[in-house]
Amino acid sequence: MATPPTPAAHARQVAPTCDRTTGRARQRDDACPGALRLHAADDGALARVRIPGGVLDSCQARALADLAQRLGDGALHLTSRGNVQFRGLPADCGADLADALTTARLLPSATHERVRNIVASPLSGLDGHGHRDIRPWLTELDRLLCADDAVRALSGRFLFALDDGRGDVAALGADVTLLASVPGAGPPGAGSGTRTAPGTPDVGLLRCGDAPHAVSVAAPDAPRAALLAATAFLEAAHEHGIRAWRVRDLPEGAREFTRRVVRRLTGAGLHVRADDVPVALPVGSAHPDAAAPGTVPYPYPAPTPRSAPASDDLARPGTTVDTQTGTSTDAQRGAVTDAQAGTSADGPTAASADGPPQSPRTDKYLPEPPYEDVSLVVLAPLGRASAAGFRLLADLADRAGGGELRVTPWRSIVVPRVPAGQVATALAELRAAGLATEPDSPWRGVSSCAGRPGCAKSLADVRGDAAATLRAADGASAGARRAAATPFDGTGVGAGHTALPVHWSGCERRCGRPTGDRVDVVAGPDGYRVTVVHGAGAAGDGTPEESPVSPAAPASLVSPGSPVPPVSPSDLAATVAAARVVAAAAGVRQTDE
Repeated sequence: MATPPTPAAHARQVAPTCDRTTGRARQRDDACPGALRLHAADDGALARVRIPGGVLDSCQARALADLAQRLGDGALHLTSRGNVQFRGLPADCGADLADALTTARLLPSATHERVRNIVASPLSGLDGHGHRDIRPWLTELDRLLCADDAVRALSGRFLFALDDGRGDVAALGADVTLLASVPGAGPPGAGSGTRTAPGTPDVGLLRCGDAPHAVSVAAPDAPRAALLAATAFLEAAHEHGIRAWRVRDLPEGAREFTRRVVRRLTGAGLHVRADDVPVALPVGSAHPDAAAPGTVPYPYPAPTPRSAPASDDLARPGTTVDTQTGTSTDAQRGAVTDAQAGTSADGPTAASADGPPQSPRTDKYLPEPPYEDVSLVVLAPLGRASAAGFRLLADLADRAGGGELRVTPWRSIVVPRVPAGQVATALAELRAAGLATEPDSPWRGVSSCAGRPGCAKSLADVRGDAAATLRAADGASAGARRAAATPFDGTGVGAGHTALPVHWSGCERRCGRPTGDRVDVVAGPDGYRVTVVHGAGAAGDGTPEESPVSPAAPASLVSPGSPVPPVSPSDLAATVAAARVVAAAAGVRQTDE
């Protein structure tokens, strides 16, 4: 078996041209920023701090808040992988930043800091869902990555996902996914509502890219299997003589790469099991050899992350999850806002100077007692949390007793096990600090790139325009406001027309866009253009279709490929809100990255 290339050898490889239908060779190494590799932006240097699984202790959270205030623009910018970015940094702050992160135990390996890209089910071990608490997997995989010299050659984009069986991060299109399962388990979200009983043998299903089959390994071997899959990826890129950032870049494709991984695992002495779930061909397969030996059908072929019981809670600010029963707020009480009258139980909502309105009270969203503690979920609007807000979260984590925060890929933050008596006061304090604390917040489902003034390529201040549009939507009917505030939940369009997410971009590069179906609002020289993107898989493969939305008739979609007319500022709010509802009503599905 070929030896994986060293980082230096990998960097010297010359990239040939590949057929993009099977793989694509990269002409350069990836330029992803890190904590030690800063990116020069118009508003200063940018640094990205990898936080495996999004897990921070309170001391680390305060250290990040202090750095944002002392060196950056005063905010922590959360990413779609649960990491944290600093913006507005001085160009010469690298040594200072590295020293502070090392002291805070956020930089365990200077040579591996950009490859610690691990997302994990944020509510694992908190709400009773899933087949296992995947925190031991997370700790061990991070340790293995930092101890392996070969994986330094991975790109800063290569992604690991650790899913406890509920199906949330399994839908994010990772390069290597570990899904906790048990013999005979069904798809995530179906039969994964309760934790596996103690003593029940569990397994890890390892999926490579978007392969239709997964490799079944014993749960204790799962982290090592993920590491071996990563080294197999480097081996494949070396053999093909290409630079590859992600599994989908390999010419051999995910299915053949899975066969390579099976050989790597068995060669390393791991027991690859297939007897717990029958080996079967994926639906629609015409090839008798579609399933590699030692693989099982992957139970999540068409990811819809919000179909899992607790996944939507992570994008719904103000959610409280009862840690004894695993029941979330909406399942117990539901929202009390009157969608027809546009008022809450406490009267009309009021707009703020910084963004769209939120209801003045939060205690009406709490679960019905009795309960001892809950895990809170709050949202950072457009992924931006102030240093003061992050310190409040750290203080709340300490008062809760666990001293832990979990940053999610949906740009929200989970505070585990907050005593019931502290919840109402805590949510009020966090709302005052600029965090979204209401389940029906208009910020739900809204994302954007950095825009002006941070990016030289951006043609607009997309963050400011997004906030202005949400404020304008509040002046419309209550139904339109709630539609604009509620993202598609993967279950179909119900009462009130749940809406697709919307992503604002300052140029055609559309940085930071989620995968899957969405509404795109893209700035151009003559204004914004609004399209509905559909048909994009979680791994970003395939060619999605874009249906333009005409401001003259926003209640209908224009045929894909038609010219996209610009939308005037006065029509933008109504056009975006209508596009989100119409697209969802048409049956478009959504997944986040």
